[in-house]
Amino acid sequence: MLAESADLNLSGSQIETMLRGVVDKHLTKLDRVAPAAKSSPAFDFERERMADKRAFWSYALLDAQGVAALVRPEDRIRMAADGLSEFDIEAVQHHLMTLRFQDIVPTNQHVPRRMVDAVGARPTAMNIDVAQGTYFRGMKLALAEVDRRYARTCVELPASPRPYG
Repeated sequence: MLAESADLNLSGSQIETMLRGVVDKHLTKLDRVAPAAKSSPAFDFERERMADKRAFWSYALLDAQGVAALVRPEDRIRMAADGLSEFDIEAVQHHLMTLRFQDIVPTNQHVPRRMVDAVGARPTAMNIDVAQGTYFRGMKLALAEVDRRYARTCVELPASPRPYG
């Protein structure tokens, strides 16, 4: 019985495949949005960069704390050390609440289920939960590449395709 149940859980390579998929998909989207933003006469480098940083912190907190994530005192310290102002930190808290209010968090069940199906795993409750966490981590990793989109100087892309390994 134990051997049969082991097949129900996602393997490390399946989780890695899901993570790569989320990061690749979101980086592609962000890489398309950034040039469009830069072409606007109202483009403000610092505003766009900070918007991505705030989004990064929202998903970093979701990755660390799950769907009920909030900005804790220790998170405020880390965010301030990363250059976020009190206004930015409050914007992260507001973004987390907005994601829940708009039913974006937790992610609509078809997203993690599709992720599980794509790697050929069974859509058990545990696998769906792992996919949800993997989605948050992938979003965080994609958003962490802010300098790729909004660097003051040209950033050459690395030979390996993505930041996760």
